[in-house]
Order: sequence, then C-alpha cells, then structure tokens
Amino acid sequence: MAHAVFGHGARKALALEEREMNVEVRNNLARHRYELWVDGQRVGHAKYLLVGHGRIAFVHTKVYESHERLGLGTQLARVGLEDARARGLMVMPLCPFIADFIERHLDEYGDLVAPEMLTGERP
Repeated sequence: MAHAVFGHGARKALALEEREMNVEVRNNLARHRYELWVDGQRVGHAKYLLVGHGRIAFVHTKVYESHERLGLGTQLARVGLEDARARGLMVMPLCPFIADFIERHLDEYGDLVAPEMLTGERP
C-alpha cells in the first residue's frame, strides 16, 4: 500500500529542461521506501527501515539514470525527511546521498539526526 506524501497527496508540476513534469513522492509502506514518480512512471526510491526507538534509517537512495541530474533526488530527500519530521521520527542517515543532503542543509534538517549518529553511540 502506498500513500502520497508530496504536497499532501497532490502532484507537483516541475518545469525541467524546457518541459513540465508531474512529480509525486509516495511512501510505499509495504516496501519500506519512498517512491519517486514522474509522469506516472516510477523513476527512483529511497529505501528505509523503521528501527524502533522512534527512528527511521535511510539505507539507499536511487534515481534512475534517465532522470538523474534533474533535481529529483533533492525532492525525494526533502519529502522523506519532512515526512519523518511530521511522524516525529529521528533520522539515521546511513545512505550517503541522504547524509550528504542533510549536511548541505543542516539548518533545515540537522535537528532530525538521531543523537547516536552524531556521537557514535548505539540506541
């Protein structure tokens, strides 16, 4: 079962490379991943694990080659992190893409990082 989390269920139209694309990010609860959809086609995902103690671990992010370098990975990361915030979850950024994204946007997302990820301690 998947539910849309981008724009509270609404699709977002992005004008990229001189064409408009309908972009949607859905949380596929059964597959434990946020799925990136463009014009009705799945083009990427961010895989996660719910590890207890109110934590979500992002373990792998992928945008398919045909849709790389369009800023879609940024949209995927933002939606996943904002959804974690809305659900009151702390983030364990095990995926290098998500970790780098948080590092580049510390003012927005630094507060979501689980303390043990900063200190090296285990929950």
